[in-house]
Amino acid sequence: MKKPILILGCCCFLFSCSTKQRKVHHYTFNIHEESREKTELLPPSIATQENFDQLLQEKKLTFVTYGIMAQDYTAFEEKYGIRIKSENCMIPPDPELVVKNNALIASYLTKEFGSGWKNDLRLLPFGLEK
Repeated sequence: MKKPILILGCCCFLFSCSTKQRKVHHYTFNIHEESREKTELLPPSIATQENFDQLLQEKKLTFVTYGIMAQDYTAFEEKYGIRIKSENCMIPPDPELVVKNNALIASYLTKEFGSGWKNDLRLLPFGLEK
């Protein structure tokens, strides 16, 4: 008696699985070859002399930090308009871009707010000294 019920249950399950409608997503990508040569591949949070003003205006300037535990920097971000991104302990092989990014932002903060902004951070971003 158990075998027919088991077989019937399996058949119902298989039938219900095969009749479900599945969503199909279609994506379109446009690639512009002419702009490819001028594109510099940087992580989105890295500031340079060229894009600093734009990132400042868009409120996308981001200090990059490295450490075992991520901290809550919400108060700092609200006070100064600078985000803080924690990359854990994985320092890139060429950290020069991150050091320059952090130095640019630190220079801006010192110019605008004096050196007191450093006291609002528990840990200074990568490449900066007290």
